[in-house]
Amino acid sequence: MNNIQKLIEAVALGDKEQQAAAFAAIMQEKTRSAIEVKTIETAGKIYNTEEAIEEAIEEVIEDVVEETEEETLTEARVKIPADIDGMVELLDKAKEIRMSDKDYERMLKALPAKQLADWVHNAAFKHKDFQPAYAVGYQAGMGKGFPKKGGLEGNNPFKKNTLAFHVWMTIGEDGFTNGQG
Repeated sequence: MNNIQKLIEAVALGDKEQQAAAFAAIMQEKTRSAIEVKTIETAGKIYNTEEAIEEAIEEVIEDVVEETEEETLTEARVKIPADIDGMVELLDKAKEIRMSDKDYERMLKALPAKQLADWVHNAAFKHKDFQPAYAVGYQAGMGKGFPKKGGLEGNNPFKKNTLAFHVWMTIGEDGFTNGQG
Protein backbone atom coordinates (compact mmCIF):
# COMPACT_ATOMS: atom_id res chain seq x y z
CA MET A 1 0.00 0.00 0.00
CA ASN A 2 1.46 3.39 -0.88
CA ASN A 3 1.66 6.35 1.48
CA ILE A 4 -1.20 8.28 -0.16
CA GLN A 5 -3.59 5.38 0.36
CA LYS A 6 -2.44 5.14 3.99
CA LEU A 7 -3.16 8.84 4.47
CA ILE A 8 -6.64 8.51 2.93
CA GLU A 9 -7.47 5.56 5.18
CA ALA A 10 -6.12 7.36 8.26
CA VAL A 11 -8.27 10.42 7.44
CA ALA A 12 -11.31 8.20 6.87
CA LEU A 13 -10.75 6.45 10.22
CA GLY A 14 -9.93 9.69 12.02
CA ASP A 15 -6.59 8.30 13.25
CA LYS A 16 -4.45 11.42 13.79
CA GLU A 17 -1.25 9.45 14.51
CA GLN A 18 -1.56 7.47 11.28
CA GLN A 19 -2.39 10.69 9.37
CA ALA A 20 0.76 12.36 10.67
CA ALA A 21 2.91 9.30 9.92
CA ALA A 22 1.49 8.89 6.40
CA PHE A 23 1.85 12.63 5.68
CA ALA A 24 5.49 12.57 6.92
CA ALA A 25 6.23 9.54 4.71
CA ILE A 26 4.71 11.29 1.66
CA MET A 27 6.79 14.43 2.32
CA GLN A 28 9.97 12.37 2.76
CA GLU A 29 9.31 10.59 -0.52
CA LYS A 30 8.67 13.88 -2.34
CA THR A 31 11.77 15.49 -0.79
CA ARG A 32 13.94 12.49 -1.72
CA SER A 33 12.65 12.62 -5.33
CA ALA A 34 13.26 16.36 -5.55
CA ILE A 35 16.80 15.93 -4.20
CA GLU A 36 17.51 13.20 -6.75
CA VAL A 37 16.23 15.38 -9.58
CA LYS A 38 18.35 18.34 -8.42
CA THR A 39 21.39 16.08 -7.99
CA ILE A 40 21.03 14.82 -11.56
CA GLU A 41 20.51 18.38 -12.89
CA THR A 42 23.51 19.68 -10.95
CA ALA A 43 25.72 16.82 -12.10
CA GLY A 44 24.65 17.50 -15.67
CA LYS A 45 25.46 21.20 -15.32
CA ILE A 46 28.84 20.46 -13.75
CA TYR A 47 29.69 17.91 -16.42
CA ASN A 48 28.60 20.19 -19.23
CA THR A 49 30.41 23.13 -17.68
CA GLU A 50 33.63 21.14 -17.32
CA GLU A 51 33.30 20.01 -20.92
CA ALA A 52 32.68 23.57 -22.07
CA ILE A 53 35.66 24.79 -20.05
CA GLU A 54 37.90 22.10 -21.56
CA GLU A 55 36.75 23.05 -25.07
CA ALA A 56 37.38 26.73 -24.36
CA ILE A 57 40.86 25.95 -23.03
CA GLU A 58 41.64 23.88 -26.14
CA GLU A 59 40.47 26.75 -28.37
CA VAL A 60 42.65 29.23 -26.49
CA ILE A 61 45.65 26.92 -26.78
CA GLU A 62 45.03 26.49 -30.54
CA ASP A 63 44.73 30.28 -30.97
CA VAL A 64 47.98 30.86 -29.07
CA VAL A 65 49.79 28.22 -31.13
CA GLU A 66 48.48 29.71 -34.38
CA GLU A 67 49.46 33.24 -33.30
CA THR A 68 52.91 32.02 -32.30
CA GLU A 69 53.35 30.24 -35.63
CA GLU A 70 52.20 33.34 -37.52
CA GLU A 71 54.72 35.50 -35.69
CA THR A 72 57.53 33.48 -37.29
CA LEU A 73 56.26 34.36 -40.77
CA THR A 74 57.39 37.37 -42.73
CA GLU A 75 54.98 39.86 -44.28
CA ALA A 76 53.15 39.21 -47.53
CA ARG A 77 54.51 42.02 -49.71
CA VAL A 78 56.20 39.76 -52.25
CA LYS A 79 57.23 40.39 -55.80
CA ILE A 80 58.04 37.36 -57.92
CA PRO A 81 61.50 37.62 -59.46
CA ALA A 82 61.73 37.79 -63.24
CA ASP A 83 64.24 34.93 -63.61
CA ILE A 84 63.77 31.23 -62.80
CA ASP A 85 66.64 31.10 -60.30
CA GLY A 86 65.08 33.94 -58.30
CA MET A 87 61.71 32.19 -58.43
CA VAL A 88 63.18 28.95 -57.09
CA GLU A 89 64.89 30.90 -54.32
CA LEU A 90 61.57 32.52 -53.41
CA LEU A 91 59.84 29.11 -53.43
CA ASP A 92 62.50 27.79 -51.04
CA LYS A 93 61.39 30.48 -48.55
CA ALA A 94 57.65 30.19 -49.35
CA LYS A 95 56.86 28.40 -46.06
CA GLU A 96 58.00 31.46 -44.11
CA ILE A 97 56.12 34.10 -46.11
CA ARG A 98 52.70 35.11 -44.79
CA MET A 99 50.16 35.67 -47.53
CA SER A 100 46.37 35.89 -47.63
CA ASP A 101 44.24 34.69 -50.55
CA LYS A 102 43.82 38.28 -51.73
CA ASP A 103 47.57 38.99 -51.51
CA TYR A 104 48.30 35.91 -53.61
CA GLU A 105 45.66 36.82 -56.20
CA ARG A 106 47.00 40.38 -56.44
CA MET A 107 50.54 39.10 -56.83
CA LEU A 108 49.56 36.76 -59.68
CA LYS A 109 47.44 39.40 -61.43
CA ALA A 110 50.40 41.78 -61.42
CA LEU A 111 52.57 39.30 -63.36
CA PRO A 112 52.95 39.53 -67.13
CA ALA A 113 51.77 36.36 -68.94
CA LYS A 114 55.28 34.99 -69.60
CA GLN A 115 56.42 35.56 -66.03
CA LEU A 116 53.21 33.93 -64.71
CA ALA A 117 53.81 30.90 -66.95
CA ASP A 118 57.41 30.67 -65.74
CA TRP A 119 56.26 30.98 -62.13
CA VAL A 120 53.64 28.25 -62.30
CA HIS A 121 55.00 25.82 -64.88
CA ASN A 122 58.76 26.20 -64.76
CA ALA A 123 59.44 27.10 -61.14
CA ALA A 124 56.60 25.99 -58.85
CA PHE A 125 55.55 22.90 -60.82
CA LYS A 126 59.13 21.56 -60.83
CA HIS A 127 60.00 22.59 -57.26
CA LYS A 128 60.57 19.66 -54.88
CA ASP A 129 58.08 21.01 -52.31
CA PHE A 130 55.23 21.42 -54.80
CA GLN A 131 55.59 18.51 -57.25
CA PRO A 132 53.37 16.21 -55.11
CA ALA A 133 50.52 18.74 -55.30
CA TYR A 134 49.91 18.11 -58.99
CA ALA A 135 49.81 14.33 -58.49
CA VAL A 136 47.36 14.62 -55.56
CA GLY A 137 45.05 16.88 -57.58
CA TYR A 138 45.38 14.75 -60.73
CA GLN A 139 44.55 11.50 -58.93
CA ALA A 140 41.49 13.09 -57.35
CA GLY A 141 40.42 14.51 -60.70
CA MET A 142 40.63 11.00 -62.13
CA GLY A 143 38.10 9.91 -59.51
CA LYS A 144 40.56 8.11 -57.24
CA GLY A 145 39.93 10.44 -54.31
CA PHE A 146 42.31 12.33 -52.08
CA PRO A 147 44.85 10.51 -49.89
CA LYS A 148 43.51 12.37 -46.84
CA LYS A 149 40.14 13.90 -46.08
CA GLY A 150 39.44 17.54 -46.78
CA GLY A 151 39.99 17.95 -50.50
CA LEU A 152 42.96 19.87 -51.87
CA GLU A 153 43.12 22.15 -48.85
CA GLY A 154 42.99 19.22 -46.41
CA ASN A 155 45.86 17.57 -48.26
CA ASN A 156 47.97 20.72 -48.31
CA PRO A 157 51.03 20.14 -46.07
CA PHE A 158 51.72 23.85 -45.60
CA LYS A 159 50.35 26.34 -43.07
CA LYS A 160 47.36 28.26 -44.30
CA ASN A 161 48.03 31.89 -45.23
CA THR A 162 51.55 31.23 -46.41
CA LEU A 163 52.92 31.59 -49.92
CA ALA A 164 53.70 27.85 -49.88
CA PHE A 165 50.06 27.02 -49.09
CA HIS A 166 48.81 29.07 -52.05
CA VAL A 167 51.40 27.71 -54.48
CA TRP A 168 50.49 24.16 -53.44
CA MET A 169 46.81 24.91 -54.02
CA THR A 170 47.52 26.38 -57.48
CA ILE A 171 49.52 23.32 -58.56
CA GLY A 172 46.99 20.91 -56.99
CA GLU A 173 44.07 22.63 -58.71
CA ASP A 174 45.93 22.44 -62.02
CA GLY A 175 46.38 18.68 -61.52
CA PHE A 176 42.73 18.29 -60.50
CA THR A 177 41.50 20.14 -63.58
CA ASN A 178 43.75 18.10 -65.89
CA GLY A 179 42.68 14.88 -64.17
CA GLN A 180 39.05 15.54 -65.00
CA GLY A 181 40.04 15.33 -68.67
